[in-house]
Amino acid sequence: MNTVFRSHEAPFQVPRTELGRLILDDETRDAMYRDLQGLTDPFKDPRSFAAQVRRSLSTIGTGALMQIHDFATAPDSPAVMLIDNLPTDRDLPPTPLDDPSALTGRAFVGEAMTYGLGKLIGEPIGYTTEKDGDILHNLIPAQGAEMTQSNRGSKTFLNFHNDCVYDESGWFHTYNADFLVLYGHRPDKFGEAETMYIDAKTLCALLDDSDIAELRKPQFELAAPSNFTMLLNNGEKIWSRLGAIISGPEDFPEISVAANGTRGTNKRASAALERLLAFCGRPEHHVSVRIGSGQALLINNRKGMHARSNFTPTFGPEERWLLRANVRRDTWPMRHRKTDRWNVYA
Repeated sequence: MNTVFRSHEAPFQVPRTELGRLILDDETRDAMYRDLQGLTDPFKDPRSFAAQVRRSLSTIGTGALMQIHDFATAPDSPAVMLIDNLPTDRDLPPTPLDDPSALTGRAFVGEAMTYGLGKLIGEPIGYTTEKDGDILHNLIPAQGAEMTQSNRGSKTFLNFHNDCVYDESGWFHTYNADFLVLYGHRPDKFGEAETMYIDAKTLCALLDDSDIAELRKPQFELAAPSNFTMLLNNGEKIWSRLGAIISGPEDFPEISVAANGTRGTNKRASAALERLLAFCGRPEHHVSVRIGSGQALLINNRKGMHARSNFTPTFGPEERWLLRANVRRDTWPMRHRKTDRWNVYA
C-alpha cells in the first residue's frame, strides 16, 4: 500500500518541497551595483576577482546574510532558495554562443553576484572535468547538443539529478558540489525553461517503506556526467561502483541520482527507483522556477534533485544565458585532488 500521507503533516495534505524566497529592496540592489564597479575579469584573473567580490559582500545587508546563512547551514532549512532583485549587468552583450569567457571590457556584475552568493554559502571551486576548470560557468544551449542530458541541451527534458563529478574511487557523489548557484543573465526568449527541484524528505514521505528500504541498499550504479563522457571518454559511459540512492538520517535524508543514467542492479531496486522518479515529475510535489534576469537560485545538491524542462532555443543574440557556480562547504577532504590552478580540483 502506498503510504502517501505517512508524514507528520496533517492528514490529506500532499507533501511538497518548500521554496525559500528572498527579495532585495531597490536600495540594497543599487548599493550592491555601485560597490561592484571596476572588477577584474573573472576568467583571466579569478583570484583577484574573488578578492574584490569578497570585500563588497557586506552590502547585501544583515537580514539577507542571516537568511542565506541559514539556508547553507541549518539541516531543516528549505533546500532551494530564490533570490530576487539582484544587480544586473547594464552593459550585457548579446549572448555569446561560442566562447563566453572571451568577452572582455564588461562590468561582470552577474559574475560577481554568482561568485559572491557562492562565497556566502561555502567555497566556489572549479573541476577540471567541467567547463575546462572554470570556477564560473556560462550555461548556454549549444547547437548539436540539443538532445543531450547536460547543461548544453535544450530540446529534451534534463532529468532530475544531482550534479556529480567523475571520481576514480568509483562513487561520483563524493567530491561533487554541496550547493549550486544559478544566476540569470537572460531568460529564454519564449519563457519555457523551468528549473525544478524536489527534496529527498518529500520523496520519502511519498514512497512506501519497502521502496525506501530498497533505495537505502548499495545496489545502484550512477553514470559519470555526460560532459565527461562526451569530451573525455569518447562518448562511452562509465558506471560507478554500487551505492545507495537514499542515505542519512530519516528526518534529514540525502539523495544521489545522476542525470546521465542511474540504474538498479535487480528488479526490486529498479522498480523502487522508477517509482521515486515518477513522483519527481509530478508538479504537486516539486517546485518550479523560471529564472529571470537578476534572479539567483540557490540549490542544495545533497538534500534534493533538480531538473530542467525542454525549451525552444534560438541560437541568436537573445538566447538563454545563465551563470553557475559549484560550491563546497569543505575542500579539505578533496585536498588530494587539488591542481596547480587556484581553487581548481580534478
